[in-house]
Amino acid sequence: MKAIKYDKDKLMCNLLEPEFLEEMAKVLTMGAKKYAPDNWKGLDPERLLAALYRHLLASHKGEIIDKESGLSHIAHVGVNAMFLYWFENNKKDITKCTYCNEEATRKCSKCNRSICHREVFQGNPSICKDCFRGEDK
Repeated sequence: MKAIKYDKDKLMCNLLEPEFLEEMAKVLTMGAKKYAPDNWKGLDPERLLAALYRHLLASHKGEIIDKESGLSHIAHVGVNAMFLYWFENNKKDITKCTYCNEEATRKCSKCNRSICHREVFQGNPSICKDCFRGEDK
């Protein structure tokens, strides 16, 4: 008896290049260790686009490996493209900072205010400046 599998209209994930995905994972791991996992979600997408272009230009000029990270420039391009894809599909859900009306990157763990990276207490990035000063009412 011949086996049957109805997958004609399903995604062909076998077409993804495993080595490229692994190189992207190396870039993501390096970034998570250097900054924090998902730190990039708090960045301005324009900075990610600039990084994508820098890595693409370096590769175009013949530099295969990024000197800072020791990883593939094209893997950096792929990661930045993935980040931009995320922003394109999630921008509608962005919350504004209670203090400055910029994009909030987190919530204060004490008062639950939406806060951006500039409005956190530097010694404890999970609380806002007001909670640190004891001014939360």
